[in-house]
Amino acid sequence: MKKKVTIFSFIIVFFSYFSFNASLYWLLVKKTGIGFAYVFDQFSPLLISVSVLFWFFKEKIKKELFITVLKKHGVSCLLIVTIVLLVHGWITGFYFFGEEPTSILAEVITPGSEKLVNILRGYHWGTYVLSYLLFGTHAWMYNIFTLFLFTLASLTLYVFLYIIFRKKIPALLGTLFFVTTPAYLDTFNWQANASGMSLVLLVSIASLIFLLYFQKTHHNTIHQHQPRKILKQ
Repeated sequence: MKKKVTIFSFIIVFFSYFSFNASLYWLLVKKTGIGFAYVFDQFSPLLISVSVLFWFFKEKIKKELFITVLKKHGVSCLLIVTIVLLVHGWITGFYFFGEEPTSILAEVITPGSEKLVNILRGYHWGTYVLSYLLFGTHAWMYNIFTLFLFTLASLTLYVFLYIIFRKKIPALLGTLFFVTTPAYLDTFNWQANASGMSLVLLVSIASLIFLLYFQKTHHNTIHQHQPRKILKQ
C-alpha cells in the first residue's frame, strides 16, 4: 500500500509541475483548441487525484453505505441545500461584470492566441473557462454551476464538522453559519476571480476529511501492533 501511495503521489506531483508551467497546454492546444487545452492543463492534477481516490476506496463505497448515511443525515443535508438556495439562489440570474468576456473569454475562441496562458497562469480561473465551454453565453448558468459547487462544499463541511463533533446539531449549526454568510455573494459579482473559490473550498475540506480518516486508521493500526511488540520484547 505504501509503495502504491508513493507512486501515485509522484504522478500527481509530476502532472502538477507541468500543469502550473502550462506545459500540458502547449502540448494540446493545437489539437483541442485553447479552451479545452487550458481546462485540461489546470484540472489534470485534480482529476488524477480523484481517480486515485476512487480506486483506493472502491471496495468501501457500497449502496448500503449511502442508504445508511441518507437515513441518518438526510434531513440535515436537505435543510442545508434549502438554506443555500434561499440565501444565494435569488441572485443567480444576475451577471455584473462585462469586462471578463472581452479580456478572458475572447481569448478562448481566438485561434493561436497566447494571451490566455500569460494572464491566467497561477489563477484559479479554470472553472470560469470551463463554464464558458459548457454553457457558452448563457451567463446565468455560470452562477448555477458555481452555486452547485458551493452546495457540495457546504455538504462536505457538514461531514467534516460531524467527524469532529460526532453530533449532528453542532455540525449542522456550524454549516448553516457558513452557508448564510454574505461574503460568498462576491462569487456572483465577479465570476472569473471568485467562481473557483467553491471548488477550492470543496477540495480543501475534503482533504481535511481524509487527513482525519488517515489519523484515525493510522492510530488504530499503531494500537493494534503495539501489544505484539511489547510481548516480543
